[in-house]
Parts: sequence; C-alpha cells; structure tokens
Amino acid sequence: MFYTITNPSDIFSLIMNVYGTLEESMAFISGNVALIPSLSADISALAGETVYYDATAVVTFLSPRSVLALPAPVVTEYTWRGREGQNMFDVCIQTYGILDDQIKLLTDNNLELTSSVYAQEFNYDSTLIANSSIWNRSTGMGIIFSTGNLPDGGSFDSSFEFLSYEKTTVTSTG
Repeated sequence: MFYTITNPSDIFSLIMNVYGTLEESMAFISGNVALIPSLSADISALAGETVYYDATAVVTFLSPRSVLALPAPVVTEYTWRGREGQNMFDVCIQTYGILDDQIKLLTDNNLELTSSVYAQEFNYDSTLIANSSIWNRSTGMGIIFSTGNLPDGGSFDSSFEFLSYEKTTVTSTG
C-alpha cells in the first residue's frame, strides 16, 4: 500500500504514523530505499512524496492514524447471563476462560467489580477466549461456575477471610 507524507519531521514519527510501531523500521526503509536510504536520513523535504508500506504489518491498536489500518476482523460477540451464586470472577472464567480479561469484561459491560451479576447480561468477544479448553468444558457444556454471591447482592459470609486458614492438627490414637 502507499502513504503520502504530509508533515515530515523525523523518520521515526513517520514510521509510527504508518505502522503504529517501530518494529517495522527496517522493512519500511527497505521498501523505500530510493527515497529514504537509512534511519538517519533527513526527511524534512519529503512532503507530498509517496512511500510504500506493508499493510499486513500495521499495528491497529497502537496506530495513531488508524486510517492506514486494514479493516478490523469480524468480531463474534457472545452473551452470558449471570447466574445465582456467581460473582464477577466466576463470570470472567465462564466467558474468557481466565481472569486476565476481568477489566475488559467490566469495562465492556459498564460494570464495577462489586456489581451484582445475577440475571445481568454480559457481552464478551469470543475471539478473546484465552483458554478454550476451560471454556469448552464449562460454558460450552453448560457447567456453571458459582463460588460466591447471592442473588440479593450478598457475598461470602462474614467468617470468610482472604489468605487465612485454620491450622488443623491430626493426632493418632493408638
């Protein structure tokens, strides 16, 4: 694909505008060696010139000028309805297979970590299911994780303490 240089300041800004990352610097120089022979070349006089770039290497999520990016892939959006006894952690495992996308799940559904989950409909991006074996063995088969909240918004009972345990002593009579 081709890009017309509009306001050249330095080579690195140009590469960032085109690719959204500096990782493709050498590929960019290689494709435009007649115009830009090296990373130290002065590009201030190149306004209006057209340069070649590999559109498959554009990093869409970082690109400051996303107009250069390829069209976004089709996203398959799934929904999950929170069940009785589930909390936000259960829903995240149920939808993405891991807790890494907890913040994304909350943000996408305009919720907070302490929001009630019961009967709440959650939208999630199926292309981000990180652990498909957990998802297939649970959500895909109708198994529901349910570890903590009550439908009225309650939570673990007051005797539950994080990071604590009761030491058990085993004695033998004998």
